[in-house]
Amino acid sequence: MRLFPILLLAIVLLVANAFAEARMFVVFFGTGEDRLTAEAEKVVAEAAASAQEKSGARLEVAGYGDDDQGRDKDLAARRAAAVVHALAAAGVAQGRIATKPGAPPAEATGIPVHKVTVTLEER
Repeated sequence: MRLFPILLLAIVLLVANAFAEARMFVVFFGTGEDRLTAEAEKVVAEAAASAQEKSGARLEVAGYGDDDQGRDKDLAARRAAAVVHALAAAGVAQGRIATKPGAPPAEATGIPVHKVTVTLEER
C-alpha cells in the first residue's frame, strides 16, 4: 500500500511534464521594418537562452505584417527570417526552429501587427 502514493506522484509528475506550457516571446518591429532593433535583439537572445536551457524544446516562429494588404505577407516572412537568422546566430540549431504563417491581422488577438512571435515548446 505504501507504493501506491509514490506511483501516483510519479504519474502526476510525468503527465505534468508532458503538458508543460509553451512560453512565448514577442519581437516588435517598426512600421514597414524587418530589421531587429537593439530591444528586439534582447528578446531574441532571451528566447535563444531559454531554448538552450531546454535541450528538447522546439521554437515556432511566426511573422506578422502591418495590415491586411498583400505586400504584408512578404514583410511578415522577412521579419520571421530575421528572427530565425538571429536565433541560429545565437546558437539554436536550425532543426529546432520551425516557421509558420502568422495569423492575418484581422484574425490575430492582442497586438496583431509589427511583430514576430517565438513560441518555445518543451517536449
